[in-house]
Amino acid sequence: MKSRILEKSIELFKLKGFDNVSIDEISAECGVTKGSFYHYFNSKYRVVSEYFESLIKNDQEVIRELILKDSVLDQLWMLVEHLVDCILAIGPELLGESLIASIKHKELLMPISEESNNIKLNNLFQIMVKLIEKGQRNGEIKNIIPADEVFMSYMLGFLGTTLY
Repeated sequence: MKSRILEKSIELFKLKGFDNVSIDEISAECGVTKGSFYHYFNSKYRVVSEYFESLIKNDQEVIRELILKDSVLDQLWMLVEHLVDCILAIGPELLGESLIASIKHKELLMPISEESNNIKLNNLFQIMVKLIEKGQRNGEIKNIIPADEVFMSYMLGFLGTTLY
């Protein structure tokens, strides 16, 4: 049931736009009650967040691919390409609409923290920060600001260019 709600929600969001789809409409399309929707997802944002996470490769796949790359920059680029593939799969329009709506409603779509439910996304982000630290140590990346700040600056810029 959860996967059906997820799939139908994403289909409706892509067709009509995130803001133009209600939980009532999703429930009706799936033939479930509103309570059933809330049993699996606490909001529309959570639906998009889980969908995005489902597109992300698991840690073992990422690590297997990473070790084949020679430099930290090549490894980071591989991870960025993977994120771009995920964004293309979800669709820049849906990602942008849902990110903006989540900010307006103070509910982060893709929280980056230890407490986040997005375990695969968090792990991917943590790998990127560790790679930046390694690149700073070996001279591939300038060591002017802390790695986590480099990462956050890059991600904010990346999301900004993705949305517009």
